[in-house]
Amino acid sequence: MKKFALLGNHIDYSLSPQLHQMISDRMGKPCNYEIVDAMDSFYGALERIKDEGYEGFNITIPYKEEMLKHVDEVTEHAKGIGSINTVTVNDGKWVGDNTDGLGFVKGLGLRGCSVTGMRVLVIGAGGAARGIVHALLTSGVKQVLLYNRSTKKRNELFSILSKQFKDHRMMVVDDYSGIVVDLVINTTPVGGPHFPGERVIDLEKMTVSHVADIVYKPHKTPLIEQATALDKKVFHGIDMLVCQAVLAQEIWQGETVSDEAIEEIIHELIG
Repeated sequence: MKKFALLGNHIDYSLSPQLHQMISDRMGKPCNYEIVDAMDSFYGALERIKDEGYEGFNITIPYKEEMLKHVDEVTEHAKGIGSINTVTVNDGKWVGDNTDGLGFVKGLGLRGCSVTGMRVLVIGAGGAARGIVHALLTSGVKQVLLYNRSTKKRNELFSILSKQFKDHRMMVVDDYSGIVVDLVINTTPVGGPHFPGERVIDLEKMTVSHVADIVYKPHKTPLIEQATALDKKVFHGIDMLVCQAVLAQEIWQGETVSDEAIEEIIHELIG
C-alpha cells in the first residue's frame, strides 16, 4: 500500500488523511495518508519524510513557497506559479507540482460557475493565491485585482505573474472600498482554525455577486456567512480542498476520479 503525507505547521485539524483515503479507495488503490507536522522543525519534518519512505506528499501553510528550495525538480506548470503543494517521489527524486489553482477552478465548475470574462478580486498573496491567480489568468478572466495587507508579498506575486501574462489583466489595489467585481476569493487562512471568527474583508464596502473562500473549516466561514446574508452566490472551501487533492492523487496513482465520485466525497465530508 502506498504511503503519502501532508506537510504543514499546526495542521492537526486537517481533513486530508480522511479525504485522501476516500479518493484512493474510489480509485481502487487504497493508501495510507498521514500528517507530518513541522511545528518543532521544518527540516526535521523533511528528514522524516525521506526516512519513512513516503511516495508523495502535499504541502500546506506556510511552506508552499519554501518547498521550492527543497525539491530536485519542478514541473513547468509549478515554475510558472512560484509555489508547490504536491511532491512526487520518483526514484528518490522529489518533483514539485501545484494543483491548487486547477483544483479551485474545477471546484467552481462543479457549481456551474465559469470564470471566463469575470473581473475578480483576490485577497491574499501566499502560495495558494499564486496557484489560483495563475489558473484564473489561464482560464479567461477579464481582470484580476490583487489585494493583500502586506504590499511586499502582493507586489512579489504581481511581479512573478505579470512576466508571464503581459496582457495587462492584473492590477494591484490598496483599498477594496467601492470596487465592482464579479467574484471575490479569500485565499488567506483568516476565518479558519488559526484566525477563528475573523472576516478578511467587509463585503458591504464593494459590489460583488460571487464570493469564494478557500478556508474549509468551518464550512461556513465568517466571510461566507456575510455573503449568504447579503444574498451572494457562495463557494465553500471544501470544493477546492477535494478537487486539489483529487488532482494530486491522479498524479501519484495514475488513475482518474469522476465528477460524480468527487461530489460524493464532498457530501460525505460535509456530513
